[in-house]
Amino acid sequence: MVQTDFRNTSKKLVNECKNEYLEKKQIEALTRMYGSNIQHVLSFTKNISYTIPVDYYAQLMYSIEHEMAYTPTDFFVRRTGDLYFNIEKVLLYKDQVITIMSQELNWTIDETKRYTQDLERELTDATEPINLH
Repeated sequence: MVQTDFRNTSKKLVNECKNEYLEKKQIEALTRMYGSNIQHVLSFTKNISYTIPVDYYAQLMYSIEHEMAYTPTDFFVRRTGDLYFNIEKVLLYKDQVITIMSQELNWTIDETKRYTQDLERELTDATEPINLH
């Protein structure tokens, strides 16, 4: 019963979402992640001046403005889970995410360096085996 209600609600939300920048399948994926907040996420799909995919940019901006994400590690671990479940995406977009976050959050040069190093350390921990000897 609950699963059927969720499916019906998700379908309704997707059908209500009109967006010229995303395909229906992208909206469906975002709806599964953000539920009734989907309209807030989609509000970040207009006037993008970055080369990052529109749906990923919308997730990033929603995370910054509504979930208080402040570092790339926070975004890639706690907000998307991509560091653990889609590391290729992190490797592909980490530089753009760092650039956007540094501009949006007015990081200093030292903060940008520290947050970049933190992310690189997390990437290393996620991809290299631990030597137990």
